[in-house]
Amino acid sequence: MKRWFLMALCVVLACVLTPGCEEYDPPPEVALVYPEGGMWFRDSPIELTFSEPVVPESISFSVWPHDLDIEGEFVPGTEPIASGCTLGGCASATNNGEPVEVSLSEDGTRLTILQGGLFECREGEPYLIRVAAGLEDQAGRKRKVDTEYVFQVNPRPLGGEIDLGLDSGVLAMVADFGDLVPGVRLRLYCDLEVDPTNGETVVVGTLGGLKDPDLPANTVDPDHLEPRYGEDGWSVLLTGVIYEKDCGEYYFETDPTDLHITVSTVFLVHLNGLGLEATIRPEEGLNGRIHFEGYMHIDEGFWGIDPADMAPLGEGGAAWEGNVLKADEVPAKLPRVCADDPCAVHTEFGGDCKLPDPWVAPASCP
Repeated sequence: MKRWFLMALCVVLACVLTPGCEEYDPPPEVALVYPEGGMWFRDSPIELTFSEPVVPESISFSVWPHDLDIEGEFVPGTEPIASGCTLGGCASATNNGEPVEVSLSEDGTRLTILQGGLFECREGEPYLIRVAAGLEDQAGRKRKVDTEYVFQVNPRPLGGEIDLGLDSGVLAMVADFGDLVPGVRLRLYCDLEVDPTNGETVVVGTLGGLKDPDLPANTVDPDHLEPRYGEDGWSVLLTGVIYEKDCGEYYFETDPTDLHITVSTVFLVHLNGLGLEATIRPEEGLNGRIHFEGYMHIDEGFWGIDPADMAPLGEGGAAWEGNVLKADEVPAKLPRVCADDPCAVHTEFGGDCKLPDPWVAPASCP
């Protein structure tokens, strides 16, 4: 054993002391550029940066709906809305508007994608941009794997009155933080109170969890979920708006807020500048329920077990979806926006109620 150790030590010292031993030079890294405020719109460019200049001919990407199964694979039948995309544009793009335009900066480190009509009537839905393996730097080093990022193009608010029934008004949702913290999902029960005169929305979000850890991690079936009222439970306040998109669907978005929460009972997660956006589709959820599907963005985040030693998450986003519950599916004692004391259940069971005290229900409540 000593002989092998000495031999290995000699090799290491030889590489350290000999000019011919070079440090590892990795292939180029790819990063998605988040716009100010974390929102893309129809006229926003989508930009990617590279850690070093790349060979223009090695750039290839595609854009896919975020239709993934629990393993992170596309569900059967999923097709890209743009494929074969290079600096010459996209070989195939399912849009009837202006073509997609792609350009590379002079220094070879920034890719700019002009949407054209690609997201017309597709706004408010999460998508994946996939940069193909083979991206090459000037030294010939190539990425051996695809690189993916979740993003969403948002509609512009139209404002005005809305005519949208939300059944019980309680949404059971799950957000997949896999791109930020692998394996971590955030489950919430969200009670929404909507002012029909202007769409302004007040939300009380309460931590939820799986009834059985063996259930699918991405389930939004209300029979699989339950709220957390005990020491590991909490409720938070969100505000936002619901409005009609120009393609006839309704859209939900919240104002940016900072959340300091516990996820999966042990992980401390700080989400600063968090915002939720989603398209609302009646009867497209589980068993004909109203369905929300969209994107969660954070300006910066931190996570860990020790509050004094939190690891940065950086800026990023996560896809999320949820179903509106039927009236008889709403859990007993769930904190509700129009209740006199939404925090009562947390007071009873030792949970953390982060709502304003005293609580003042919005004027739209009955």
